[in-house]
Amino acid sequence: IPRVINISCKAYNKENELESVTFYNGFNRNDFHHSTNILVVDDLIDSGITMYEVVNLIEDVTEDKCDIFTACLYYKGNIPHCGPPDFLVTSFDGGEWLSFPWERINI
Repeated sequence: IPRVINISCKAYNKENELESVTFYNGFNRNDFHHSTNILVVDDLIDSGITMYEVVNLIEDVTEDKCDIFTACLYYKGNIPHCGPPDFLVTSFDGGEWLSFPWERINI
């Protein structure tokens, strides 16, 4: 992997309620200047809103001049904001709340 760019964001509040997407770090638009293929990775696609917003952000920055692929560990099927990722580990029915160890860290 020649370059890794972190775009940190979330769409759920502390009560696990869906809100608008909040971005926690900035990135330099020039980070994507010579990119031809971009892989966006998320731990979980639940509502699909964060993946949708990140992909749209990258499309705007790159002016649609690169291929964007998506990947995640867990995918909740049949969601309104985005289709299935290009690469995934597993899908689930979405009935239960998944909690990851890194979510215990305040960002």
